[in-house]
Amino acid sequence: MLSNRAQSLLDANDLALQNYGAVINNKWHPTANPQGVINFCTALNNLCEDLLNEKLSSTPNFWNPNSEHIYQYGSLGGNESTKEDLVKFVNRLHHVSIEAKNVVLAPGVSAAFDMLSFCLAEPNDIILCPSPYYGRISSNFDERGQVKTVAVPFRDLAHPKLEVERFEAVYQSLKEQGKNVRAVVIVNPNNPLGVVFGAAEIVSIANWASQHNMAVIFDEIFASTVYKDEEKFSTVLSLKFTHPERIIWLWGFSKSLCLPGLRFATIHSENSHLISCLKKLEFLQPSLSLVQNVACKIMSDFEWYTKKFLPENLRRLQKHSNLVSKTLTEMSIPFIPPTAGFHVFCNFSELLENKSFEGEDELFKAFCSAGVYMTPGQYQACDEPGWMRLVFSGSTESLEEGLRRLRKVVNELRMRNNLNINSQTSALSQRLSKM
Repeated sequence: MLSNRAQSLLDANDLALQNYGAVINNKWHPTANPQGVINFCTALNNLCEDLLNEKLSSTPNFWNPNSEHIYQYGSLGGNESTKEDLVKFVNRLHHVSIEAKNVVLAPGVSAAFDMLSFCLAEPNDIILCPSPYYGRISSNFDERGQVKTVAVPFRDLAHPKLEVERFEAVYQSLKEQGKNVRAVVIVNPNNPLGVVFGAAEIVSIANWASQHNMAVIFDEIFASTVYKDEEKFSTVLSLKFTHPERIIWLWGFSKSLCLPGLRFATIHSENSHLISCLKKLEFLQPSLSLVQNVACKIMSDFEWYTKKFLPENLRRLQKHSNLVSKTLTEMSIPFIPPTAGFHVFCNFSELLENKSFEGEDELFKAFCSAGVYMTPGQYQACDEPGWMRLVFSGSTESLEEGLRRLRKVVNELRMRNNLNINSQTSALSQRLSKM
């Protein structure tokens, strides 16, 4: 009965969904479920629920819909009033000047990727993405669009940079195989590394891709989560490119406003043909009018977001990031020092009995058995076994409990395997911590 495409969905191994199902059904609570699971695998930020609850409860008629939007069909691409509110918010936030005519709404960034896979590529075409990368990117392009994602590994994980030579080598190899490369995807600030790519390297990669007639998709969902000032974040909306019509910008509420359940995101492009195509697809998977109404009420209070919510959110993220960094350093676990996002990329390769991705699976299961769920590197296209992404943006209590469990497992494995903290691990720890 099922089509081959539908069957491929059943056969796909989506660890993110599996993990989320496991943690949501047995969520840790200090008193109600102290033996429950600690969720270090899902990029949720629950640190400012109190501020959100206060905002929602203090805003008159917050949940009351705009009846005109409910009783009529919405405009293709999103209600015009919503898009006007959106561009005003984005323009003030990033000091840019995008226009509503270049914007389409989507029910989340995952849906936006799916829409773009249909518009930009044919089945079995290729999308390039620097790796490690957020694992759902492959699924978002492949599950319906059947577009394949090919990793471009960083030369040095300790100092991840977007290098044209790396992309060119992969591109030429694929071209020799007869593959058609259609686009490059850049997530900045990066997930899972938690780092910020500089403006110069972003422009360089984008201009290189344009020379090969590729689109360049910038996912800036973590744009407002940069809590350290070592590297300045520059939105692509503020940069100059040789072919601006090939630049596509994605953003949404899930990370910057900590409202993943709202399912509100946007696609910006100066390519009018692409926007027209996306508007037709938006009819099939729209951003609901009720969602748009709520989003507008949040975006309308720019002062609340920039003066109250944003600085406090960054302060709390910084605090949790520091706690994780301190604990990992004490445990002599190497990691990439994060400057943005909700996560840190950790190297547990010392603990692998079998220095392979099978060994990484066994280590992942050991952490899960102790009630700590993280995301293994192999599911994020990491080419070195032993790395895992640890999300630290849950409650402080759950973070402390998870780190306690993590330390216990690490110590037990070291004792069982007669491991000393060897000089190579110590050297890598020092190298990464000095980034």
